[in-house]
Amino acid sequence: DSYEIKLNSDFSEKEHVRRFEKEVSGWKGVEEVVYQKNVVEQISTNINKFNFALLLFGGALLVIALILLNNNKERGQEFVDDNYEASIKELKWHLIEEQLVEANAIKVGDDDIKDVAKEMARIQFAQYGMANVPEEYIEKFAADMLKERKNIDNLVNRAVDVKLIAALKGKVKLNRKSISLDDFNKMMQEK
Repeated sequence: DSYEIKLNSDFSEKEHVRRFEKEVSGWKGVEEVVYQKNVVEQISTNINKFNFALLLFGGALLVIALILLNNNKERGQEFVDDNYEASIKELKWHLIEEQLVEANAIKVGDDDIKDVAKEMARIQFAQYGMANVPEEYIEKFAADMLKERKNIDNLVNRAVDVKLIAALKGKVKLNRKSISLDDFNKMMQEK
């Protein structure tokens, strides 16, 4: 069974509603307490948010096109056409990533960025065959990386990626199955 309690339209004291919800939810046998202020108002708000998001998306596309045109005047419209699809994919992924970061309450701090810089330093040293570099050199190289603004943006993005992957690994369930190499190759060609 379910019961509906209607409040006077002029009743809007949120504290009273919260106390009422809390009290009722503690009653024996109560499964869920839901308070919807005004369904029509909520739908209207959601539509407005969606329209605003579409407007931002369209604006972002326009900005990308203008940047591509302005930065590549010698290449012209052909360059924009060639890079448009990739720009759209990148923009979509960025919007998805922002939603995932927000949904998982991911925060990146100075220590996270420094850790990523140190990891990048280790990778760079390893590329030159230097696997056991003392920590003080790693620290100095990372500190030098952090001095340049262009590096910081990449390091922040990488730190976000690391935290996002860790958060999603705990939520995603892998469906493992064995397949032949030929089937795997066919599957990769389809993509």
